[in-house]
Amino acid sequence: MKKTATPDKRLPQALGGIDIFPLRPGTGALLCSADALDEMEGSDPFDPGGEEERDQKMSTMFDDLYQESLVRAEHKVWILSDLQQGLPENTRRCLAAGISDFELLGRPAEQIWYLGDAVEGVEADRLAAMCRLQEEAFASLRIPLCYATGNHDYDYSRTHRDQAPWMPFYEMVRDHPGWKTTAKSEDFYFRTQIGKYPVYFLCDHVSQTNGWCVTHSRVAWGRENYPYTDDDAQALKAKMAAETEPMITCGHYGFSGCNRDHELMDHLLPLPKTERVHFYGHSHIGDWAWGKKDAWRRICWVDWHDVPQIDVSSFENIRGRHCRSVLFHIYADGNMGVFFRNHDLHCFTEAYFPAGENAPQGWDGMRLRYDPPQGTEGGQTVRTKKEEAASPSGRS
Repeated sequence: MKKTATPDKRLPQALGGIDIFPLRPGTGALLCSADALDEMEGSDPFDPGGEEERDQKMSTMFDDLYQESLVRAEHKVWILSDLQQGLPENTRRCLAAGISDFELLGRPAEQIWYLGDAVEGVEADRLAAMCRLQEEAFASLRIPLCYATGNHDYDYSRTHRDQAPWMPFYEMVRDHPGWKTTAKSEDFYFRTQIGKYPVYFLCDHVSQTNGWCVTHSRVAWGRENYPYTDDDAQALKAKMAAETEPMITCGHYGFSGCNRDHELMDHLLPLPKTERVHFYGHSHIGDWAWGKKDAWRRICWVDWHDVPQIDVSSFENIRGRHCRSVLFHIYADGNMGVFFRNHDLHCFTEAYFPAGENAPQGWDGMRLRYDPPQGTEGGQTVRTKKEEAASPSGRS
């Protein structure tokens, strides 16, 4: 029987023995012990027990870092996604693991951000049971919850297109006092705040007649009826750019450069200078079938941006193998901390501190990647076929 690591409540006397490994120049650092890296270097990534052993070896160091971060944090958020499954009994087990571990940490959050796929499947009784279990569990914490819908929230609507859409978890959140999601099913985002920091939740959405629906960051059905255009994306970008404080975005999907789907998300690129960090789900950590080469990639960057994207998935233990989430801290100086938590083993597996200077350097030049001047594409001159034919090599 494997030992379970428990949080160490001591504050660190020093950070001796901890090496800081930059992930990219100027973008922050991932903290890891040198000994742990040496032991992981020769490990087999396909060994089912490898990650459990790694988590346990690193837990004490990360507990110390986390406890120090708690003292310094001005704002604290618990971020999760993808409890999706049609198995109420296993849902109960996953919820028990996650909620009890969160309680063990002392309920360390003033908000909960749930990034989609709370349910899965088309059986009405199972969907209703999943909703009841989760509402009871999260309501018991007495912490405001924000919810961004994901693709599995629309499973029932997808298979019953002759009926008005039914998204039971979304509707439960919308009607629950103190919880927040989009006001209408066809809205594609909503805004809230954590302290002075604006937070935008980017959501899947469906018409009230079920005539069109967006999932997987694309129009899943009814494209001919879809009402939004690039003008709507530009209007949202202008609203984001007008923010006077650093901005956070969240959703079920990431932007270009993330692990999985991002087609419609990319209509918001380039991101305004106010963007600091993006959190997303959908790509279950450890899910070889869908994650493929990126199955274990927790952190990536928005293409052409110095903006990190954090994969928080998943709160289930079937595709993702372990119940996971992220604890997010914002400090008084505006810097931030991200702690990846394995709830089954009661331990942190990684810690990441985005650099304070993450505002895109060379932002105006970067815009050429998305908004090239007329006659150019991606910063390079676009030549006509006639001009190409006149060139000896047929190309520039």
